[in-house]
Amino acid sequence: SNAGTIAIESLNARDLYYVAATTGPSSLWRQRLTGGPPVKLLDGVLFGNFDLVERGIYFLDGISGEASRFFSDRPPDETRLRYFDFATQRTSTVARNLGWVSFGLSASRDGQTVFFSRIDSSVDELMVVDDFQ
Repeated sequence: SNAGTIAIESLNARDLYYVAATTGPSSLWRQRLTGGPPVKLLDGVLFGNFDLVERGIYFLDGISGEASRFFSDRPPDETRLRYFDFATQRTSTVARNLGWVSFGLSASRDGQTVFFSRIDSSVDELMVVDDFQ
């Protein structure tokens, strides 16, 4: 087996799905709970943002010419909500141009509603304090 994080058990309790890392784009893996080698299903899952539904997996990915390690770095040129269908083994794009995303994605079991965390504004301030006692 290989190391991973953000593990979710399948609804039928047969598999465990997990990402390799949450610090940027990562691969998503499936591990049978009865054993055997893990299987890589997807690449490019952003910050561990995925969830299982009855017939597939919703996840966030990004298209970028420049790799970034953390969400506070330069965002992808295009962030997308995508869907991986278990039956067809194909991935489709559900929504595009989502902006900066953070950690957190959840989908209703039937796949009709998907929630995710988006950063609309990120402000940092630098202050200088003189004569601090």
